[in-house]
Amino acid sequence: MATTTVSSRQLFSPTSYPRSRYGTFALAKNDRTQKRKTRISTPGKGFDSDIERRSSDRVVPLEESESKTRDSKLNLAVEENGKIGSNQITDESMYAPLQRGVVLKSCIGTSATLALAGFLVRQASHTAATSGWSVPDCMLLMPYTTELWHIIPTVGVVVLVSALRQIFIRIWPDFAASSEVSNCRVLGNLKPVDYFTVAYLSGISEELLFRGALLPALGPDWRGVLGAGIIFGVLHISGGRKSAFGIWASFVGITYGILGLYTNDLATPMAAHSAANLLGAALWKYTKDSKSEGSKTW
Repeated sequence: MATTTVSSRQLFSPTSYPRSRYGTFALAKNDRTQKRKTRISTPGKGFDSDIERRSSDRVVPLEESESKTRDSKLNLAVEENGKIGSNQITDESMYAPLQRGVVLKSCIGTSATLALAGFLVRQASHTAATSGWSVPDCMLLMPYTTELWHIIPTVGVVVLVSALRQIFIRIWPDFAASSEVSNCRVLGNLKPVDYFTVAYLSGISEELLFRGALLPALGPDWRGVLGAGIIFGVLHISGGRKSAFGIWASFVGITYGILGLYTNDLATPMAAHSAANLLGAALWKYTKDSKSEGSKTW
């Protein structure tokens, strides 16, 4: 009598018995098991394609979306500023704008500190000078003597500083990069009305200290103009702003000092500095909106 060898797989295979023995559910379950085994055993086909399908359907996390946004902003800034210079900023984190509340709080706190320091130095020097001490009287050497004719030189300085800033942004890559970092971080999340607050608080407080106190303390002449201007520029090399920005800040500081001595009025450099800040912020905002949205409305 012939003997037929039957393997255990054939013996327990559902196809060896009628469908009624196992039912539709068992066959469907077995089919799914076989498909899963096939996909795992052949990763070059089913496994990879399944992963690709699932990865393409996944929801992009918020952090990844924000990272892509920062990348696009960085690329836009680099394209606008031209070829990257030796000292140009390339770290995308430097372009991330600070929160509006952080900027305003920092501006108010810093401006209050500078203004208080300038006021105390001026008051102390005046008290010491009137008491017979051989010290320069900052209040007397750089007073407030606002007159109508002061408007013309003040407006001239604002136009000069604003025009040169735009020229240097186009021809000086390192300065353009530093300016872009500063503008993106400070102005990126501000509302247009906030520009007035930041521009005038910083302009008035800085001039009160550097041109109202430091300049006359060093001497109401070229020594005070150069000394206060250079110190002003050095202190602006921070927060991603490199030496190019410090050179520019020294130049404008010297310009404001000359204006103050020419008019013998501390109010003129205060007004010129604040107006130049506001105009620079407005031009940056206008340029950004025009390039990103194709419109010239602000």
